[in-house]
Amino acid sequence: MFSSRLRPVDTVVAGNWKDPKFLQGKVYNIVLADYLLGSIDAFAPYFQDRLFERLKPHVGELLYIVGAEPFPDKDEESEHGQLVIDIAKARDACILLAGDRPYREYPLDWVIRNLKKNGYKVESFGYFETTYSQEYVETQINVAESKLHRFKDERLADVMQAQLDKLRSKVLRKSWGIKWGSDYVVVASPIRGHTHHRAETMPDLPIKSPVQEQTAIFPIDEE
Repeated sequence: MFSSRLRPVDTVVAGNWKDPKFLQGKVYNIVLADYLLGSIDAFAPYFQDRLFERLKPHVGELLYIVGAEPFPDKDEESEHGQLVIDIAKARDACILLAGDRPYREYPLDWVIRNLKKNGYKVESFGYFETTYSQEYVETQINVAESKLHRFKDERLADVMQAQLDKLRSKVLRKSWGIKWGSDYVVVASPIRGHTHHRAETMPDLPIKSPVQEQTAIFPIDEE
């Protein structure tokens, strides 16, 4: 898909960060981890806390990390937000029932904390409101539908298809281009010769992930 955009000096390299030989000996002035952290669980489960350590030998000057704040379990203040959450839950349920692993996003303070543990200096960071288009939310429903043929139970697939149809109907009844949630960018530089974890004070973050503010993530149903 990138063949028409590549310059003679460009290369596309595919591999898994769990492979120690992947990009061995390669160093780049700037490394862009574009939503890489959130996608790791689908390809290298439980490797998230080692990602920044793994990238460090390849970072000559700066590491840019782009990520998304995790969704809360619910949003009682925004109908659009709640619909985005419901679609994301249905999508991830379909991915799991098809035998795959969904993405898992991490909040900004987790990123900053783990950068410092792995010998980086956080140069700057910023939040950006996320804009949701109709095309985007419909794409998430399409992703869910693409997994249905791999369900082991056809009746369950039919029930899930009916649920996805309801969600799509709700999407079509709303106007989009709405701002909800946040993405972030962190700029960090490697500290050479770093050999131990240093306890550093966390900066005052302008926004905290809504999911971290929840008082009961898994409440017990009352009879």
